[in-house]
Amino acid sequence: MSARTARGNRLGLGITGSVLLIGGGYAGARSLGAFGSARSAPIYTERVANWIHLQQSWLWIAVAVVAIMVAVLALRWLIVQLRTERLAQIALDADGGIDPGNGAGPTDLPSAALTAAVGQEIDGYPGVRAVKVHMAGKPDQPELRVEVTIDPGVDPARIRARIADEALTHVRTALDSPRLPTQILFAVARPPRSVRTYL
Repeated sequence: MSARTARGNRLGLGITGSVLLIGGGYAGARSLGAFGSARSAPIYTERVANWIHLQQSWLWIAVAVVAIMVAVLALRWLIVQLRTERLAQIALDADGGIDPGNGAGPTDLPSAALTAAVGQEIDGYPGVRAVKVHMAGKPDQPELRVEVTIDPGVDPARIRARIADEALTHVRTALDSPRLPTQILFAVARPPRSVRTYL
């Protein structure tokens, strides 16, 4: 999920939650008699009911249109949630490097093979517990995302320097391109719990 999608989720959920909170608070307060005799009063008068049900047949068409719009927006929101920022293909130019957008035509390279090789190399470094690697961005402007879990007590600066000097150099050489923006996220593995035995 991208940062833009996350911000949209927070805004949409915040607005929806506020509306539901206000509506629920009003209904709860009314049921407890906070508005006096309004507790037993109908939501709208008989005159309004007649106007809605008898005189304004177009109202239900408008309600149906609004309901369809809400359903379409909800479906679009669901589709956005299912999107992933992972990049499946990398666009290469005729010379094998990352396509700058002005070549004769790009050649697609599956990113899985590249990320698997990078992850396998980093996973072999001493002190590395686990590695997750994927490509993001655009096919002609890929970005490398690396998540590294290291053992407790391991210096992350040392692992980062080795990744930059070795793994990133190898992948940039393979892509024949000196530019490959990379984001490295470190996590420290939890130390194993001590086991006590009772005799």
